[in-house]
Amino acid sequence: MQAESKEFGNTETLTVSFVETDHGRLRREQRGIDKKALQAAKTYGAKRKGSNAKNGDPTAVYTYNSIVYVTNEKTGEERTSYALPLELEYVPISSNLQRENNEALQKIKLDEESWLSNTVMVIDVSGSMKESDVWGARTRLDAVRIAIALDFIAQRLQARSACPMDVVSIVTLGGGKNSSVIIHEQPCSWVLYNQIVSFYTNRILQPRGHGPYLPSLQNAETLLTRNTNASFALMFVFLSDGRPSDAHVNKSVSPAALSATLAYRVGELSKKFGRRLTFAAIGIGTPDDFPVL
Repeated sequence: MQAESKEFGNTETLTVSFVETDHGRLRREQRGIDKKALQAAKTYGAKRKGSNAKNGDPTAVYTYNSIVYVTNEKTGEERTSYALPLELEYVPISSNLQRENNEALQKIKLDEESWLSNTVMVIDVSGSMKESDVWGARTRLDAVRIAIALDFIAQRLQARSACPMDVVSIVTLGGGKNSSVIIHEQPCSWVLYNQIVSFYTNRILQPRGHGPYLPSLQNAETLLTRNTNASFALMFVFLSDGRPSDAHVNKSVSPAALSATLAYRVGELSKKFGRRLTFAAIGIGTPDDFPVL
């Protein structure tokens, strides 16, 4: 997932003073924000007083066209900039939708042959996922939640390419030594969409700790192989900023051995399921960290 930039064609914005800083430039590069966007914010944006800098200098915060630009009022230097995060809205759940979800959940538990597909997502919740370098999200983890809610659930439900008999599980990667199953074999429905929106809105599962891959891979393998019915499609998705930290929690694991183990185990899943299995590794953040993905 990459940040997107916005162009501002009005030449009037080019006349606004703009004092670059190394920190400000880094944040702009990470977040895909053009200098013209900051000049436009200072020209046309709503202005408010910000918190004083550490040295006591006053700051100003300009907001325009979803861009927030913070400057040092005394020196004119840029301090930081970011895009306002997207808002996710809950979908009203009617009694019919709730009943449909409950019936699907019961059928998923009792009738393994009723499944139309089985998707297992591994989402990185390690400390590095708190970085803010994806357009429209406070953190990399928020970008993942937005993508799951809007692209994987809402868009497919609206297009009728998914339904409650498509089964979804979500496994955490990192946040400590262990991996957790936070969504276990749930119907792909608006009820599930609202649950992801709740994770996003209420800041559930904040990024922390290391991000070892192997525990989450074990959980994912269990979920992918539990239903032995061979008539439905499988999808296995990793969403991470890309650099596993198994060696930090287990000193006996070398990076080279880890890469080989991951490749072997994913390869074995591919052999087992063949064309039924779709595997995707989606990188969020800095591409330099993606070789293992």
